Amino acid sequence: MTWHALPRVVPACHVVTGGLVLLRVPTGRAGARVLDGSVVAYEANNHGGDGPPWGAQLIGTATLADPDASRRAAFPPARPRPGDLEPAYLCLTPRFAAVRGAA
Repeated sequence: MTWHALPRVVPACHVVTGGLVLLRVPTGRAGARVLDGSVVAYEANNHGGDGPPWGAQLIGTATLADPDASRRAAFPPARPRPGDLEPAYLCLTPRFAAVRGAA
C-alpha cells in the first residue's frame, strides 16, 4: 500500500484456507479497495510464539475478497486498536515467496 507514493505499512492477520492466502486488514473496505489489483508484500512469523521459529515473506497481487462465514471464522479474534476501521479482507496471490525455519 502506498500513501502519496511512499510505502505504507498496514498490519494484517492471515489464514491459509482452501489454497488461498486471506488477509484481514483494519482499513475498512474503502481502504482495502486501494489495494485491489496492487502488488503487495506480506511478512508473517512466530517470533515469540511456541515451537521453533519460522518466517515467511510473500510478494504478490492482492484482490478485494468477501470470504464466507466459515473462512472469516478461521481468523483469530481481532484486537482492535484506536483508529482501526472495520476489518476488510484481501486474497493474496503470491508470485514470490521465501520461507525460513519451517519444518
